[in-house]
Amino acid sequence: MSIQSSEVSCKDLISLNDFTNELKEAIINIIKKEGYERCKIGKRIISSKGGNFLGILYEVDITGITKHGYKETNLFIKEAKVLKINIISIKDVYSNEVFFYNELANIIMDLQKANVPVNEKFKLPKGYNESYDKAIILENLARKGYQIYDRRNGMCLKLAELIVEQLAKFHGVSFVLQNRVPEYYETVIKCKKPPMMFDEDWNYFIRNICKKIIEVLDSDILKEKVMKFVPKMHSKLQKYLLDNTSVGVLCHGDYKPQNIMVKESNGEITEVMALDYQLIYYGCPVNDLIFFIFSGTDRQFRKQYMGHLKTLYHETLKKYLGYFKMDVENVFPRKEFEQTFDDRLEYGLTIGVYMSYFQFAREDDVARFGEMALSELDINPCEGYESWIRGLIDDYVEWGYL
Repeated sequence: MSIQSSEVSCKDLISLNDFTNELKEAIINIIKKEGYERCKIGKRIISSKGGNFLGILYEVDITGITKHGYKETNLFIKEAKVLKINIISIKDVYSNEVFFYNELANIIMDLQKANVPVNEKFKLPKGYNESYDKAIILENLARKGYQIYDRRNGMCLKLAELIVEQLAKFHGVSFVLQNRVPEYYETVIKCKKPPMMFDEDWNYFIRNICKKIIEVLDSDILKEKVMKFVPKMHSKLQKYLLDNTSVGVLCHGDYKPQNIMVKESNGEITEVMALDYQLIYYGCPVNDLIFFIFSGTDRQFRKQYMGHLKTLYHETLKKYLGYFKMDVENVFPRKEFEQTFDDRLEYGLTIGVYMSYFQFAREDDVARFGEMALSELDINPCEGYESWIRGLIDDYVEWGYL
């Protein structure tokens, strides 16, 4: 087998020799498995459009000759950053994603194969077993027409509906796993804990974010309300993430629009696929739904469509479980779902506050995230931040939480 570096003029393309030894070995293993006899390797750093803080993203194209003729293999690789912050463990989050793509994804595909129609399945990209705790290797969905969600485009109803439907199917998989393979569910799924570390770094991070929020509020009364809420953030977030919920699933943990890839046809959004399973944990399914709503939509959208998205979630869950001859009323009754959402609505405020940094960070700041201590972190949000954060605060004043 002959492996050459691709010779290209674009400055963003570099050779295989520029990878770490571990990643180079993983790619060489993929080349062997794909049957290449001669090939060239191209690597290009890509932008996450402000969505990825914990890794460096690459597209890798392998082109060459197999015994069957010409072949092309397109990879998407996320390589771990070395961070100088302690609010999250990079090793743990990458181990989570390796588990998801190398083990759980195969189980999900097998479960769906005989039970769920093609167009109704929970969608997953192809993962490569060469992934390890410092790099995730997937098929390059961009070559299949998917695009990274661009937060500058805002949230439309069709996109939100597709995102919520996929979430309901993802949670549906958990209920099916619990029903079909209860021992695996008990020993593997239910032991997953949130990888966030709620230490003094976390408290500093939240105080820093809240200072920026207070700066953009016009009313002294609102500023005081936010200041009073800050000391409660630590315990409230832990309460919703770590409680022993009566109805539990494997939660995504970071179900925001930037972790969604979108496919269009004739200018219309037709498909979405969720990525980034680094923050998975066992918890309340409503957490993910609230996370999406309060990280991906603004006040006006919530006023119009939050009730609709709640209904859509539960109806989709009902339909998905039906393919496995399961009744949603036996696992997550509609009445209990509605009550759980109401009981956890405050979680959206904690999510909105700390996610405001990640949602509105400038791309340059995303690229540098983790290179400095949190005490040195400069919060300099991009356009749209002020109106969005005012809408979040207004919602929770109106609902009586502030």
